[in-house]
Amino acid sequence: MGKCIHHPDRETGYICMKHNIYLCEECLECRDPDLYCKFRPSCPIYFISKKGFKETEAVQKELTVVFEPGHQTIRVPEGTSLMTAAQNADVYINASCNGKGACGKCKLIVQSGRVSGEETALLTDNEKEKGYVLACQSTIHENITVKIPEETIEKKLKAAGMGKAATEKLMGLVDKIQPLVENIPLQLDLPSLEDTVSDLDRVRRQLKKAGYDISKMSTNIKVMRQLAESLRNDHFKVVASVLWKTCSSEIEAVLPVQEAKKSLGLAIDLGITSIVAYIVDMTDGAVLSAASAHNSQAACGDDVINRIICAEKDGVHKLKKNGPFQYQ
Repeated sequence: MGKCIHHPDRETGYICMKHNIYLCEECLECRDPDLYCKFRPSCPIYFISKKGFKETEAVQKELTVVFEPGHQTIRVPEGTSLMTAAQNADVYINASCNGKGACGKCKLIVQSGRVSGEETALLTDNEKEKGYVLACQSTIHENITVKIPEETIEKKLKAAGMGKAATEKLMGLVDKIQPLVENIPLQLDLPSLEDTVSDLDRVRRQLKKAGYDISKMSTNIKVMRQLAESLRNDHFKVVASVLWKTCSSEIEAVLPVQEAKKSLGLAIDLGITSIVAYIVDMTDGAVLSAASAHNSQAACGDDVINRIICAEKDGVHKLKKNGPFQYQ
């Protein structure tokens, strides 16, 4: 610590190593910013004065944006675009052009408050009178409430009935269904004084009788732990779950009939604008349930090229944000 060269009544820890003088916070300024100084790489005075760290950054004003319907609320810094506010609030708005103001699909209705933006020919005079704005071209300057018009709201895909329709269309196209995991019901021989083989050998023997190749069939410690209880729970009536591999197979579970679970599969149709998921019964190929959602990446553009540009500009985090499926 030392006395400031300009204010002797003030003590300070900032010292100029080149001139060997102390400077208080008010006087922090490099005397020779354009001349070589060997102390510069570690000189706090130079960085504070020359790099602008001395000036206190203005606190950015935060404003409240309310999206209707749904009353979804978010606080954003003043000057943020409505499109960015909507994306931060997980509110879906169509943005085919990736926010360039070229498609005119990101329309919102300002119900209260004020936004600023450039004039656009993509809004009719009637729409402008009703308070329509383009979200990507409008910046927020006070607390506002906006309404998402019907034509902009995410279209919920109707998945009801899709499972039944898909089943009727696909049923019979595959002669033999061979799921990766097959549930095989077995009635095992009861143990006796003449038949004293182990529980595992008893399961393997019955699988062989049913026509399955057990020469390369293995199991795991989980099955060994559940085997004794499972066999005796329902008089040796069990369901064996066998995982079929390319050159071998594995018994993954042996459970009483009443505890056996269905072998289910998940099929996902990942499209550019929508995502559809199907739950399939792997025993007969029936579609048990279907769910769908809009592909949230559409907020970065309708086509892959626009989404690549969006990822390069704003980072892939924007594309990673996915909304939940809407189950029906």
